[in-house]
Amino acid sequence: SLDGPNSGSSSSGPNLQDLISNIFRGKIKQVIKCKNCGIRSKKTYEDEIRLPLNYDTEVQTCVDNFFEAEILDGDNKYACSNCTIHGLQNA
Repeated sequence: SLDGPNSGSSSSGPNLQDLISNIFRGKIKQVIKCKNCGIRSKKTYEDEIRLPLNYDTEVQTCVDNFFEAEILDGDNKYACSNCTIHGLQNA
């Protein structure tokens, strides 16, 4: 837990959890492009970045993996708002 005697949670200053949240909080913009019609769907999230870290991986590698493009196909197809009569689409 981040709340402990050394967490800095006194009323005179910020606690450790708030400090970490302020460093890693931001906006993430998700863009999905339908491969059938080319329409782009955009959504913005305001949240903390949660990276899976392990001891033998550099933080930059984890960040790069987090933001890597993903193909939506197979069981993970995209419901394009422009192609609704054609069903789910690759994106």
